[in-house]
Amino acid sequence: MKMLYASFVNVEAESMLGVKKKILGQIKGFRSNGNLVSYTWCEGKDFIAYEENDKKMHLCSFNNNLSKRINMYHSSLLNYIKLKRIDAVYIRYALSDFFLIRFLKKLKKLGVRVYLEIPTYPYDKEVKGTKLSIDKLFRNKLKLYVDRVVISSCEAKEVFGIPVIQMDNGVTVKDIKFVERKYNPEKQNINLIGVSFIRYTNGYDRLIKGLKSYYLQPDREKEIYITFIGEGNELQSLMELTQELELEKYVNFTGQKTGKDLDLYYEEADIAIGSLGDHRVGITKKSPLKSREYCARGIPFISSIIDNGFPGNPEFILKVNDTDEPINMNELIDFYNKLGKTNNISKEMHDYSLQRFDWSVQCKKINML
Repeated sequence: MKMLYASFVNVEAESMLGVKKKILGQIKGFRSNGNLVSYTWCEGKDFIAYEENDKKMHLCSFNNNLSKRINMYHSSLLNYIKLKRIDAVYIRYALSDFFLIRFLKKLKKLGVRVYLEIPTYPYDKEVKGTKLSIDKLFRNKLKLYVDRVVISSCEAKEVFGIPVIQMDNGVTVKDIKFVERKYNPEKQNINLIGVSFIRYTNGYDRLIKGLKSYYLQPDREKEIYITFIGEGNELQSLMELTQELELEKYVNFTGQKTGKDLDLYYEEADIAIGSLGDHRVGITKKSPLKSREYCARGIPFISSIIDNGFPGNPEFILKVNDTDEPINMNELIDFYNKLGKTNNISKEMHDYSLQRFDWSVQCKKINML
């Protein structure tokens, strides 16, 4: 089967690093299941296609968001699909409008099968203003042209009247460095790590405030340190909060780290920080990509989200409430101490990720063959 993975994200943007990693992981997963896969994305103001052999082809350029949507969904992409005789198109959803619907209608006439991945659903509370109004105007027409919707953020049989394929977020496990960790209750310090594009919905402020409450206690069992890795629109606010609460000794902001530099920070960490603030935009169920990466690395983590990828509250996750309350650091210490009672907890997590989250497993759910 010849397949096109059509995404329109700008992979040069810092906020899209995680998305880029996911797209490349999915492409590997589809290819491992026997499909010939080419893919598209934006590099700055250029719309680029990469063929099955990863040879680069320039499709078009654009000056603003309007010209971007017109060009992406119109002649350049459609001509590429015809030229390569694509059988199925897997689209990373970027909201509905007239141009998308017109594009899908033409795909239908060509007999191309269409899969539409909605990365976050429902999304109405995350999108505001004119974009959401336009999306609502056109999205009910998707059912005329889309064969299946792919979602991972919630359970549903249909979305916009289209049958759903439930795909979990995944990772390419072999590309992630695994470290087998030992947890000794006698250890006097705990190192937390949070790796993300830093936004309000991370809920990182809950940790900083919880850390302040902990250090105000007269008796403390351990020293707790937090390292936040990444850039983002909430970074300055968190740095100011850290200074205001006089926690500079215990909270470190490193900026963006990748590759071996990032691996070194992970190796020094005991517990990772998952989703702690998605309730702020009305999301209580989600399948965070970062949690899958933590699992593949073998590092236990803290989270407030309901995640169907981890049923039954596994012992390597500290589940906290989905409110804005500060995180109770004494509960985190108890969690750390219990980890030491389980043999090979990191290996258990790594094996779990291989069986459940590797993209080769997840992409089998899309029947492209």
